[in-house]
Amino acid sequence: MSRRSSRLTGVTPHDYRECDGMLDASEGVGRGGKVRGNSRGWDEEVAYNPEVYTAVQREALGTCAAPWTLFVDGYEGSVRIYDKGPAGQCCHQCRQKTVCKHTSCESCGLKRGTFCGDCLMMRYGENVDEVLAAGSAWQCPPCRDLCNCSQCRQRKVGAAYT
Repeated sequence: MSRRSSRLTGVTPHDYRECDGMLDASEGVGRGGKVRGNSRGWDEEVAYNPEVYTAVQREALGTCAAPWTLFVDGYEGSVRIYDKGPAGQCCHQCRQKTVCKHTSCESCGLKRGTFCGDCLMMRYGENVDEVLAAGSAWQCPPCRDLCNCSQCRQRKVGAAYT
């Protein structure tokens, strides 16, 4: 096999088949949580970022009295209804601009307080109908420091190192 890059001329290409099935194809992680075949030539432990809540955050978790049926609101049959126009609202969690029930946080008054019903139920265990009925008494997960979306988690990690 020839290399196209002149920088790598003379370097033997790596044969990824030599891992002999040690990698889980879906995660790139071998048995025992080790990454195999990295550039340094040895196994590395995989760093996981666990979700850890403090006692104050546990108290701030929402509850749900009424059930919420997933994948119904904002769907036409089994297909989600997206709208790039003014009728659609963008969910803070999934970042999809859909036509369905969305929350509104009066505490922050920002787009980050907008969650679709499915994300609110799946990620935080709250019913969007109950949230809308609560009105201004409800605070969004970012205001309660509970948001587990990728942007807020990155912001928390960045803040920990400053």
